[in-house]
Amino acid sequence: WCNECLEQEAEYRELLKFNDSPARGLRVVVGAGKKQSDNNRYARSFGYGAMADDGGKIARELGGVSQYPAYFVQDEKGKVIKDGENALAWIRAFFSGVELPEGND
Repeated sequence: WCNECLEQEAEYRELLKFNDSPARGLRVVVGAGKKQSDNNRYARSFGYGAMADDGGKIARELGGVSQYPAYFVQDEKGKVIKDGENALAWIRAFFSGVELPEGND
């Protein structure tokens, strides 16, 4: 996995602690070109809310991932409404209980 992904791993794990139901919807998707068995094992290590994207299907459904780590916020219908650093800021705000940032600038 890339250095930035590994550096942010602690934050992902902390955020997933608040992801106690499907309604929260936070997911960590693992699948950046490693072997399927490695992706599955790494995803399982995160616990609830993590999944392996072997073959890149999830990445394609999100409109393609050009760099890792990638961040997306989807609405109830699965439409991507925020991406990149805007999505990361929204995710952090959502799980910390502060006012949510507007827009996807």
